[in-house]
Amino acid sequence: MNDNDSIQILSEIRDEMKEINAQIKWLTAKAGEEMAEDKEREQAMLKIAELEHKKSKKDLLTFVALIAVPLVWLAIAKLDLL
Repeated sequence: MNDNDSIQILSEIRDEMKEINAQIKWLTAKAGEEMAEDKEREQAMLKIAELEHKKSKKDLLTFVALIAVPLVWLAIAKLDLL
């Protein structure tokens, strides 16, 4: 094996390493983008869950009020406080 063959092989190795480095950079960038998108989706889902929780809490309070008001009215009427 002479110097030209060695130089040729080393050049091929260098080119392959450059290609691998470019692929790693692309994969790293792609992973960063995916992580950012996942975080945004997670925040959106959390916001939706919070809104649903507030709505269900409001619905429960409305239901309790609809039951409690007539019962209190009935109790007041039975006790002749009106």
